[in-house]
Amino acid sequence: MSKALVIYLMAGADTPQLAAAAVEGGADIVEIGFPFSDPLADGPVIRAAAERALAAGMRTAACLECLASTRALVGDTPLIPMTYASLLEAFQQLSRLEGIIPALESSHALAVVDRIDAEYIAVCLSGRGDKDLAEVLAALGKAS
Repeated sequence: MSKALVIYLMAGADTPQLAAAAVEGGADIVEIGFPFSDPLADGPVIRAAAERALAAGMRTAACLECLASTRALVGDTPLIPMTYASLLEAFQQLSRLEGIIPALESSHALAVVDRIDAEYIAVCLSGRGDKDLAEVLAALGKAS
């Protein structure tokens, strides 16, 4: 079994530079937390960090920008975004209400749109293609 040094940072304006310093100092993996307004399962340190990040204006879009900026500074070092189920549930609800099908490759989403009787917008999220579509459509109660 190999060991790895995993560093946790709450997303914030200084996170990309802190992550780069951590990697330079020997971090193998960087986990970036997305702040949440009601972090019930988190300990006091992460709760306090989330409160500071939210007070500084960190929201989902800013967290995604933080990830991109961090990636640019840390190269191939693995980045793990840590978020909460409620954020993903909100996206699922938005998808259901607005008719959005998350998919990596637009060809997959367009193939589904062609088979169902509704208008949808394809949003690319991950690298699993058809597997993502099947899961999303099942969650939305649609047959693939």
